[in-house]
Amino acid sequence: MNYEDEDVLAWRDDTPQRVSKQNNVYRQKNPDEIPPHLKSSEILGTQKSNLKRIADSTHTHMFYNENEGQIELWGSRKNVESAIRQWNSIAENLLAEKQLRLRGSKEVLNPVRAQTKSYIWFEPGPNCFTASGDNSEAVEAAILRVKNLYLKLVASRSIPMHQGVCIGWIYHLIQQPKRSCLVRLSSPPLDFVKPYDMPPQIKFVILERVLDGEIETGVKKIKNNDKPVTDVNFVKKNNIEKINKALKDALGVIHLFDEEIKMRIRLWPIDRLCEKILSDSRLSSKFATCMATGNDKLKPIRDTLDEKENQRWDGIPFSEFKICAIQPNNDEHEHEYIFDVQFNQAGRDNKKPDELKGESKIGLWNAVTNEKKVIEINMACLDYKHSWKLSIQTAKRVNNDKFKAHGIFAHKLKLSPDKNRLIYINTKDIAVFSVCEKTKYKYWWNYDYVVEITKYEYWKLNESQPPGVEIMIGDRPDDISWGVTLYKKSWDENFAHNSNLDAGEVPDWHPTDILEGESGSVEGLLEDIEKFMSDVLKDSIDVGDYIEDYGEED
Repeated sequence: MNYEDEDVLAWRDDTPQRVSKQNNVYRQKNPDEIPPHLKSSEILGTQKSNLKRIADSTHTHMFYNENEGQIELWGSRKNVESAIRQWNSIAENLLAEKQLRLRGSKEVLNPVRAQTKSYIWFEPGPNCFTASGDNSEAVEAAILRVKNLYLKLVASRSIPMHQGVCIGWIYHLIQQPKRSCLVRLSSPPLDFVKPYDMPPQIKFVILERVLDGEIETGVKKIKNNDKPVTDVNFVKKNNIEKINKALKDALGVIHLFDEEIKMRIRLWPIDRLCEKILSDSRLSSKFATCMATGNDKLKPIRDTLDEKENQRWDGIPFSEFKICAIQPNNDEHEHEYIFDVQFNQAGRDNKKPDELKGESKIGLWNAVTNEKKVIEINMACLDYKHSWKLSIQTAKRVNNDKFKAHGIFAHKLKLSPDKNRLIYINTKDIAVFSVCEKTKYKYWWNYDYVVEITKYEYWKLNESQPPGVEIMIGDRPDDISWGVTLYKKSWDENFAHNSNLDAGEVPDWHPTDILEGESGSVEGLLEDIEKFMSDVLKDSIDVGDYIEDYGEED
């Protein structure tokens, strides 16, 4: 092809005629450099074949400036722009082959590249990421976010696992009693409800404090003298140090997680006394969150919270559903999803729970997967008939587009018009295996705390039900229990930032904000929990802590 067309000749001709025609000729003022992570031979092709091919197809002149490491080209503006697009396409395709890919085909670095306007690639030789951009600020921002992604990955791998499941760090502590006391293992009361996930064949006993009298040990009798404890501060100080370090480590791990985070305190029976006290291989233990099976036993607690004005949340009770499902027909991994669903019910604030009949439309909903337990701190409080557990859990939020798999399932949920029971439809992507309906009474307490008194109704379901068929949960749940949860509103406000983080971004909070900031210290937290148990829970419910017995049945 003859490149000596009129435009090129006019551009080269150093005569006054060039001035009159220069508007028809375009030369790129800022020549494109070869991306630094690619070799010139990769871009130009074998024997510069790409250079010749693009020049021929776009009717442009171009050559590779080896000294500057850039391709210079000229021709009409339209042709030059077409050539640039082809060069960019070659560079992007080569970049895709070199990028580090995570989570299958999803490239987690793409948001970082787009938002920082930088090239980012992985160098296998030095085993490091490299970035380049138009300015140093963009490059620094890109590298910082890649660094955060790496730190997040390393941190997530530090969480303890058992058989492929995240179990987190587990701590067992005893709050120093005000007076010396004895504990004993005894049979549970008739109305005691064990956790629904405990195997039925297992026998269990409860752990309770002996207030007076003697205990027969089989060797000798031990008398409870109920003497004051002289060294209270030692155990208290030790507990504060352990909890502070445990929470600091756990919050440091989840700080960069782009996931939903929940930090909660559950009140009632302890999980286990420390191994030094109950070091028996025949005994295991479990935290029983069931405080009662009927609302009447929790009425004293609600009455206490109702005594002060403006503590009750408007619109209580709140109702929501926790739906657990799996993705069927997935040979590689069986993904488990958890849906939290609320329904819009007109006039709910002015009606009693039994009056809330009628079909309701889906309201707020959320779906998560890959739920992880990060930490669990169990505190046995022998001065009270109550104990508590503090836990932190995380989960990855999934796409909530109503036209995607999870949205299609969620928007088919409804309540039956006569019984107000949940109706769901399995799909080819979602199969339900359990439902828990939660009825929550919420109260403010001690300024920043939220108290939730919750009724749990639990149904075990068959995930093999065919898709496309409406299924209504039964009238009678498999288990009914009540529990009390305590948490700070500021915790939820801080953790809410993590759900909306892009790859490599940092939330607005820091672990010190929770442990040392305005929200209080660990010492203050322990004092608040003890105050809640002494002022609100009091001794209204008499249930002990229980221990599973793996010994032979009688």
